[in-house]
Amino acid sequence: MTTAHVASIVPRAASTVPYRASTYTPQATQPRPNVTDDYERWYTEATPNNRMLLSLRSGIDSEVAWALDRLCRLCNNEQFLLRAIPGLTDALFEWPFWYVRVGAKHCAPTSMLFSLPPEWERHRRHALESVFILRNAAVNEPNALELSQYESTRQLILLALHHIPTDSDSNMEFVQYVIELLQALAPNLVLPPPNAPVLANPLQPLQNLAGHASNRALILTSFTTLNLLLSNPANTGHLTEDSPALDAAVRYLPLFQDKALVDASVNYLYTHLAHPPMTKAFLLHSRMPATLKLLVSHLLSEQVEETVSLDIAAPIHTAPALTASIKNHELTKEEFDRLVPMPEPQRCYEWMKAMFVANPDGELTQVDFWNLYKDAFMPYQERYNLLVASDVIKNVNLVFPQAQAMVLPGPPQRFVVRGVDRRKDKSTIELYKCCWDRSQCPVEPFGSAGELYEHVLNQHVNPSEVAEVPCLWASCSHAPVPKAHVRGHVLTHLPNTQPTFPDPLQPTAITLSSENYPHPIPNPTTRPVPPAHSAKITYKRPVADPPSSALTALLCIRVLFRASFASSDAAPRADEDHFGFPGIVEDIGDQENSMQRAGTDREREGERRGRKAFIGARHLMENGFTPEQIAPNQDATKFWSGLFELDVDVVFLSGKVSEISKEDCLGTLKPILNAVILQCLYYARSMPVDDARKPHAVQTLSILSRCILRRNLAGWEIMEIFAGGVQNSDKVFNDLTAMIEDIWSDASAPVDLRHQVLQLAIIFVSGVSQLSPGAYFLRRDLFPSIVTLITSPETEKFTFEASLLVSLLANFHKSDAAKLNPYLHRIREAENDALMRKICWASNFAADAVVKSYQNISDDSPQTLGTAFGSLLSSLRPDRALSAKPIDTPRELFKHQPIEACVVLLPIFEFLSANTKFRAAFLEPLNPDSEKQVQPLPYTLLTLSSYLFTHASSTHAPRAIAYANLALNLLLVLAEAPDILNVFSHTNGATVRLCRQRPPLLPSSPSSPVCAILDCCVLWLRHNLHKRLEAYCYLKCTRVCYRVLFYLQKERLRLEYHWQDMWTALIGLLDFLSNKLDDLITTGGVEPIVRETLLILDLALCHSGEFLPTPQAVYGLVYEVVRSAPVFRKQKVLLDKLALPQAKSRFSDEGHAVEALANILAVTEHYEAKIQETTATSANQALRIVAGTIEHDGLVYGKDLHTEELP
Repeated sequence: MTTAHVASIVPRAASTVPYRASTYTPQATQPRPNVTDDYERWYTEATPNNRMLLSLRSGIDSEVAWALDRLCRLCNNEQFLLRAIPGLTDALFEWPFWYVRVGAKHCAPTSMLFSLPPEWERHRRHALESVFILRNAAVNEPNALELSQYESTRQLILLALHHIPTDSDSNMEFVQYVIELLQALAPNLVLPPPNAPVLANPLQPLQNLAGHASNRALILTSFTTLNLLLSNPANTGHLTEDSPALDAAVRYLPLFQDKALVDASVNYLYTHLAHPPMTKAFLLHSRMPATLKLLVSHLLSEQVEETVSLDIAAPIHTAPALTASIKNHELTKEEFDRLVPMPEPQRCYEWMKAMFVANPDGELTQVDFWNLYKDAFMPYQERYNLLVASDVIKNVNLVFPQAQAMVLPGPPQRFVVRGVDRRKDKSTIELYKCCWDRSQCPVEPFGSAGELYEHVLNQHVNPSEVAEVPCLWASCSHAPVPKAHVRGHVLTHLPNTQPTFPDPLQPTAITLSSENYPHPIPNPTTRPVPPAHSAKITYKRPVADPPSSALTALLCIRVLFRASFASSDAAPRADEDHFGFPGIVEDIGDQENSMQRAGTDREREGERRGRKAFIGARHLMENGFTPEQIAPNQDATKFWSGLFELDVDVVFLSGKVSEISKEDCLGTLKPILNAVILQCLYYARSMPVDDARKPHAVQTLSILSRCILRRNLAGWEIMEIFAGGVQNSDKVFNDLTAMIEDIWSDASAPVDLRHQVLQLAIIFVSGVSQLSPGAYFLRRDLFPSIVTLITSPETEKFTFEASLLVSLLANFHKSDAAKLNPYLHRIREAENDALMRKICWASNFAADAVVKSYQNISDDSPQTLGTAFGSLLSSLRPDRALSAKPIDTPRELFKHQPIEACVVLLPIFEFLSANTKFRAAFLEPLNPDSEKQVQPLPYTLLTLSSYLFTHASSTHAPRAIAYANLALNLLLVLAEAPDILNVFSHTNGATVRLCRQRPPLLPSSPSSPVCAILDCCVLWLRHNLHKRLEAYCYLKCTRVCYRVLFYLQKERLRLEYHWQDMWTALIGLLDFLSNKLDDLITTGGVEPIVRETLLILDLALCHSGEFLPTPQAVYGLVYEVVRSAPVFRKQKVLLDKLALPQAKSRFSDEGHAVEALANILAVTEHYEAKIQETTATSANQALRIVAGTIEHDGLVYGKDLHTEELP
């Protein structure tokens, strides 16, 4: 290559993609054999005059290009050997050396701006193709061995790495090929000593490229080559603590998505750490803790596992949980009294219906059949004749058509009756049976748990004269305690009156320890522990082998672990079971003595930092962060103190805690949540009231409680999260209630702090609902502190929330343990007038806010002259005048109603139903002498009830229905209190505003509050008849109506009221139930509603003259009943269809309802006959006929079923 030739070269930019020549155009050739692998024999002949070798040395660009193109194809073949063609290796080095010495210096700067001249471009391509051929050939081991012995190879590599800058694409490709050539030779290459000249060692430029290059391919190639070079033990002396490649390897570890780069980084990191001095030095590296966490994270990210369940349970033997015995039915005294006087054979028929049931598989002997009949009626044969045996057997087929008497052949013959069986009775003796005196109490079973409880107290506990009474219930071994405590202990033996809803996974049967173990036994607590019902071992196993990078990362962790615990006996060098990880010492301080055996101070400091990093990595694998991880250089106490000094970001904290799943709350994050809650309690209770950390801790605890308790947790799960376990629950929850009481009782505590604590108590009590943690609020009587909050001038503005808290606490297990709830007792005996007035005042304000929220959606104010004129003008608008339908407020606007303030109904209900003193405060604004500056609370409640009843089921929102149910309960309390009804009935001219947002509207004339109660019931009856019928609410509504009517007729108060709307609503209810029965989806029984409604109408007809104001009102009632005769006839069919064994109604039994229906039907038939006799042709004529008949003959009615005392 001449000097003139070099001088004529102009550089051009090159691509980093391996180049393949494409400019060579072969000349026309003679036909030759078709070869597909370019392995032409005469091109590869091992002679000095080889065609390709001569072309390379010719200096003719086209010949050189042809030869290099041919070699590019041949070099990828295992049969291609450089030594096979003498002189080929020297020829291939010519162009790369030109590029290193001359071409790179001129080509790179020029190619950044301009294209290279064609000649320079061809020469650069020759150099790239030559080094590409050498790089590919070196992959073959014989070629690599030959190249390693060439001095030119070493010179080319050193010159390229030290002198060619990699700031341009044209140079990057060439340098990459050179590094890959070095990579092929690296496994057996021994580097010069560290004190050799820099230009004689390729290590430094390789580390610089790995640490600072911007080309990913160069970085990967440099890491791989360094790893191969430094893996040779002879080259470990070149490792340094501050290697740029080490910093780059640590820097690239977080790029988990780039698996190739992470793999190269981890491999280099292991090569570096495999040298013990470098490991000790790395323990002092500033990025060591972060590197360890990244290695652990890489392990976790590469784990591909599946969950495996293995059932190791033994055979399961179960017995039914319910052990009530099933016995043959025996005639009761009532049945005897009914059957004995009957004439035969009717008596025999009825006896068979009572004693037997049809059963295709049933069988009785004819002798047994006759003996049962004879034994039943033989004592009465002197007065009432008996049938003979043959007649009794014949009658079986008349009562049970599918049964027949037959003779079974055989010896001996058997005379049987097949197709019938004895009626069975389920014995409930054990449910409410007294087991006092070690189950020897002779008293018959009781009908309810309350009756049994009263019996035990009055007959067994109270008569005892000793100071301490032992529990003699069955096999109970409870030690003797004072009588007051025995009363509470007895409740633990009584059966639960409320249905319990076990976990869906809980088996319905009782598991026994063995197949033949007796069940039931007198003392079930002595039964051996049975095998687990579901003994599944659940574990995770890898789906596939981990990638090599994960294993290398584990090796890095092991090397660091051994270096960190090098001075401890707890870290043996060989440990196959634990892969070199025998265990991490939790307390660093415990290892200080062993660390004294380490070498220099630097080594001891490295070990200390390593141990601390490994403890942090262990917590990382538990998926939580401790204060030591968040602030590693800060004491935990200072961390929590500093944390609670910060203002609470409510939105951020609520959002983050709400994102945590229930599984994480009980799993990996449970220690963290528990630690935060405990610290909140500590700072909320121990800090002074003027310390900012105290309110911040209370606010944080409120947010955590609200977000955690909404996850439908069980009682033990709440204890696990809040207290760390059931064993710590007493201390934690007692501290919580003590903190609440202390802050409320501290007069110096800021008002805002007391309000925050009040909100915390409401959140917790409402969140735990009826679960066991709520019992801790019953152990500490907070009622005096709550009363102080309500009556104190500073905190009286929190009366609404304080009264709500009292009602929530009073409802804790109210149905099954009311006598043990101190708050019910406190409410019942409260006599503080200021307390009562404040609650009424706050309740009135809250209830009025709920009413206004409805009215803001649709203004239903009574029309005045101005509003009527405005409505007229509005109706004349073209869009409304031509509208086919009236424009009503869409029901969707009410889907978020009522607002939260509606919960005020709960404290009003609790105080009204339990405290007579509160009733006086409740009725005080209705006193004529009182100053009525605002609408009285009773009026506001009636107004609110009307809105709730109107919109309760319009959108089928569970909240609206629940609040309507609560309002119905409240109205029932009002209707059951004679003192309240007395005031309501004698308060005339009242302006109780009722809802008028849905047609048909009720009259808006002023009336007494008792009329408003009836109006609310009419609104419920009118607007909530749907396929999804809220049966319990309808039952309560009818009971309210019955109570009010019963009171009016008893006191003979003739009430001015639009009674026609009431009768129409009640009869419409009966008509709906009879027509839609098969389509209803109910929340309770329909039959009680029918009975109660019939009794209301029966009461109204029977005592109409005692509460209806005018004869015309009586005529209207009778006419409405007569007009609806078809509806009442359907009720008879309906009652027969629903005649199933059910609990008796609170107000009447089934017999009274049937008699009431008979009375009503008799009235309809009587007056229908009168109307038909006169051939009335219009409703007015029929009404006049009914009125005339009543005036002449009086109201013809049957038996009075309504006694002086309420049912």
